[in-house]
Parts: sequence; structure tokens; C-alpha cells
Amino acid sequence: MNATIGEVMTSPAMTVTKHQTAEHLRRLMAEHRVSALPVVGPDREPLGVVSASDLLGPHADATPASELMSKPALTVGPGDGPHVAARIM
Repeated sequence: MNATIGEVMTSPAMTVTKHQTAEHLRRLMAEHRVSALPVVGPDREPLGVVSASDLLGPHADATPASELMSKPALTVGPGDGPHVAARIM
């Protein structure tokens, strides 16, 4: 089977804004059992990603996602194969 990203991804993707806090991100990750959240801008453009490991350490609960996220966000298209995503990761 030659599945595409569009066929295997969860949609809609759960996203956060750059202003949401570390406390909120931790709660979302625990509640939804995910280890990373895409950070998007006002037009839902990808800005970066906050992973569970980004939330480790002495970050204050009020630290915004913009200070925690890895950037720039690396993306693949829905028509790409999982091998493309794996190569980027």
C-alpha cells in the first residue's frame, strides 16, 4: 500500500497559538495523549512545534509557546508519502 500523508494523518490537527502558555500546552498534551503540538499564526500558517521535551525544565507555567517552540516548522503536503516525512524528521 502506498498511503499518503493525507490518508494517515489525523484531521483536523490540534494546534495552538504562539501566545498559549506552557501550563495550557502541558494540559492539552496530557488530555489528548499527544507529545507535540503545532504552533500556528493568525492565518493558521505553521510557525513551529512544541514537543513534550520542550516543556521539560524550569519553564514558568506562563511561558508562551513562542519561547518554547522549535522553529521554523518543517512541513509536508497531504499528497506526500510517509517516507518524505520520515526523511525530514
